[in-house]
Amino acid sequence: MDWVAHVLGLDSSGSYWYLWWSGFGSDLGLIAAALTVVWKHNCPVKKCNRIGKFPLGDGSGFYVCSKHHPTGAPSAAEIKEERR
Repeated sequence: MDWVAHVLGLDSSGSYWYLWWSGFGSDLGLIAAALTVVWKHNCPVKKCNRIGKFPLGDGSGFYVCSKHHPTGAPSAAEIKEERR
């Protein structure tokens, strides 16, 4: 169980709060940032956990996954043509 104390930053000298913020507490910001990225780029269809890569195309600004895209996943040629 010493590895748990080491991961949480509780096994060295110093004050308790210093050890917390320099150990496990510093990872909370990284976890929050990762969750924000996943939430921002998630497919907007309810209960769909896929990453939305394809624009919906109706001007709404939503990005959906290939499963929920109205015409399926666009091909590479279609993406290149749209970028022009």
